[in-house]
Amino acid sequence: MQKLLLVSPLLDEFRQELIDQEYAPNRRISYLSALKKFASYAEKHRIVKFNIEVVKEYLSNEVKMDFTVPLLNQTSRVKTANRVMTMLCDYARIGRIARDRCVSIYDELTAADIKTLDEFTAFVENSGYAKATAIGATKNVKVFLRFLRHEGINLCDCSFETAADFLHLNAFHHKGSLENYRGALQKFSLFLLDKKTTTKDFAKGLPSPKTCKNARIPSVWKHDDVIKLLNTVDRGSPTGKRDYAILLLVTKLGLRASDVRNLKLENLLWDDNRIEITQCKTGKSLTLPLLQDVGWAIIDYLRYGRPQTDLPNVFVTHNMPTKEFKVTNSLDSMVKRYTHAAGLNFNVYTKSGLHSLRHTLASRLLQAKTPLPIISEVLGHTDPNAVEAYLKVDTEMLRRCALNPDEVFENV
Repeated sequence: MQKLLLVSPLLDEFRQELIDQEYAPNRRISYLSALKKFASYAEKHRIVKFNIEVVKEYLSNEVKMDFTVPLLNQTSRVKTANRVMTMLCDYARIGRIARDRCVSIYDELTAADIKTLDEFTAFVENSGYAKATAIGATKNVKVFLRFLRHEGINLCDCSFETAADFLHLNAFHHKGSLENYRGALQKFSLFLLDKKTTTKDFAKGLPSPKTCKNARIPSVWKHDDVIKLLNTVDRGSPTGKRDYAILLLVTKLGLRASDVRNLKLENLLWDDNRIEITQCKTGKSLTLPLLQDVGWAIIDYLRYGRPQTDLPNVFVTHNMPTKEFKVTNSLDSMVKRYTHAAGLNFNVYTKSGLHSLRHTLASRLLQAKTPLPIISEVLGHTDPNAVEAYLKVDTEMLRRCALNPDEVFENV
């Protein structure tokens, strides 16, 4: 494994791995070209040992990658170089390509695997979990099944060591994603026990990634950026009418993406100027005022933008055939499209998806000195203490809490 720390043998092995993976011709050429450029850079600067700092310097100095700008807003050349260097780092660390989301890395799933996944999805739903949770768990288990096939391990032979190896392989993920993998394995282990495929709970005792509750600061937008986002939407097109109404529901009322997707025509109580829903995440009922601008945006969409359909959902897809949004659609791509069109740039540490607009509403309510219980009620929290996370984004209030060191140590 020591030779993987040397640039030359590492690149030779990784180059062969790229060839062996049987990527599509254009992708293989693109990857090998990016790798060749890095090899030339290393040779030019007489770099012998490989480490992450060398990669960062190469991406910054040679590729001109801007680490303060989201990758979405950078050139295709930068994106390709970043992808290849990320794959190379994974290969140097664990001896295989892991980060590239390409099914060709593993064999295709068999009919038996697909049947197992379908049965697992039903098992999770029947256990009382939401449909979105079941789909997410199934997606993670699908990756696990491909891992088993790649390693030559049968389902009946799954062990604690097998599950631990799988988590180690995916250790580069965000802690939240890693915890999702762990949760999916635990559910899958119980499923296999229920089917009597295994005789013991192989996922019991899997270590949880260390996290500190409420350690992260919620991402919030500047008010001017929210206005720019809304003004960028083309309200003259059917899709624009739909997207504008969705964005208002989130920015003004704080609806989750799941509740936007599931919003039905019957939930709009026009005579009483309110919206009544059962939240998808919590299963609790929620009543919100149907604000004037939100109401008119929805009416504009229903009259002049929404395709003719018998679906009960307020918001539907505009591609034929017309359908309701998928359960797994977070609507983040819609927000990112308008964010890019508005010329808004966020640093790499700031989330800018649909859910961040919900955070922004909470922050604005807090700045308006809205009592925490009311904010919690508006956002539909089941845990009243969940809203306390937003206290960390109120810079002005935190500044008032600052202590004067002279006063603290005056009598010491």
